[in-house]
Order: sequence, then structure tokens, then C-alpha cells
Amino acid sequence: MWNGREFGVGDMLFGNVRVRRVKLDVAKGTLLLRAVYDEREYMDAVYRDVFYTQLNEDCAGVSITLAQRADAAELKLARHHRGVLRLMRECGCSSDLVLDEMESRGYRFYAHYAGRDEEYLVIARAVSVTQR
Repeated sequence: MWNGREFGVGDMLFGNVRVRRVKLDVAKGTLLLRAVYDEREYMDAVYRDVFYTQLNEDCAGVSITLAQRADAAELKLARHHRGVLRLMRECGCSSDLVLDEMESRGYRFYAHYAGRDEEYLVIARAVSVTQR
């Protein structure tokens, strides 16, 4: 959500930021990504009802060129191969059909691109982005 508007599939959440902090609160099911743009504009992205994340504390310092909402069909494309394989391996899934199942349960997919081949996926029910 940005200024009260939900993000649709393909919408850009944010871009060209450097991650300052990532904090997962398992008990609350939230993920906080705190980042800075141009070393002067700070922003927070809070993901709610998080099912899965590839973002963690080790991502501090990573530059995210683009973060956007995706859908199951998009994630099945070749450019997302690494992120989806990692998801399947870490969740013990043998098929990318898990993406369709998660989508049917109301989860949304958020892809974060860092560099040429790096991608970090987050599966959550919602996200809100605010400037600080």
C-alpha cells in the first residue's frame, strides 16, 4: 500500500535503494525492510502475514534496483528461475505449482532485484511502503 492504494501485479514498490536493515518478526508474521535512497531519503517496507522470505539480516548493504509485485505466472518465467528454485528447495516443494496454491490462498509475491542475477522473493498477504 502506498498512499492508501494497494499495489497491483507489476506495480513498482520502490527502487534504487540500499538496504539498511531487515528484521523478521516470526511471532507477528511481519518483515521490516528499512532502506535509503540517495543516502538521504529513508523508507520502510512492512510486509504482513509473511509466509516466506529470502530477505534476511545478511541483506544489509544490498542495493535493490527494483522491487515489484508479481503473480504466479510471472514467477514461472525463466528470469525468476533462481529465486523460485531456492523457494522450492527451502520449502521442500517439488513443483512450482506451489505458487498457484499460495496465490489462491490470498498470498502475494514480491520480487526484489539486486544486480544482474540476484533476486529476493517475499511471499506475504500485503505490504505497505512509507517514507520516513
